[in-house]
Amino acid sequence: LPPDCRTMGITDRLTKNDDPATINSHIDDVYNNNGVFILLMHPTSYEWDDASQMDNALKQVLDHVTSLSRVWYTTFAELWSYTMIRNNIQITQESSTRYRVTIDYSQINNGKLWRVPITIEIDVSGLTVEGVKKNGSPLPQGDYENIGSYGNYREFYRIEGNKLYVTIVPTGDDVIEIVAAEQAIFQITSYPSTISTSPGATITIDVTVSNNGNADGT
Repeated sequence: LPPDCRTMGITDRLTKNDDPATINSHIDDVYNNNGVFILLMHPTSYEWDDASQMDNALKQVLDHVTSLSRVWYTTFAELWSYTMIRNNIQITQESSTRYRVTIDYSQINNGKLWRVPITIEIDVSGLTVEGVKKNGSPLPQGDYENIGSYGNYREFYRIEGNKLYVTIVPTGDDVIEIVAAEQAIFQITSYPSTISTSPGATITIDVTVSNNGNADGT
């Protein structure tokens, strides 16, 4: 990875002279602002009197972090990769229920970055979402409590009010399709095999109209 992945600032440093409660309040500030908290500590004799002192201080901090929901425990490389993907991803709306997600990985550090998930926010006001597909395959409905790990990330969607959140690992060119109850599907069920008629004549073509697969009429 390039050197700039190491330039992210340290939020707090934990030593025997630091109060874990103060650090926890800093964590709350970052959490409430959807930020990134980076904690630095060293298991060295000049920063700690003994191992139990260090373990106790770290436990107080980690107990506080685990009490918060939707916290991403990550690494420098993973965080840097996510930032690069988020800043370079292109999302094109092709219809009211179809979106194309593209990214050229080769243009980001010559392709040397982790393939990590991103979450796409879509306003679905007026739609009754019944499912989401990525490249034709249905995605499960889920949440962020178990996003998985590198090489085995989960892809899913969730709905909050009028917002649809789709979490995927971009492959480079992906199509996201929303399956909505309001969609009408038109299918030609019968038509003349040979058309030979004069101008102005009537040709009968039967068309089945279905609502998300449930036939409404012809």
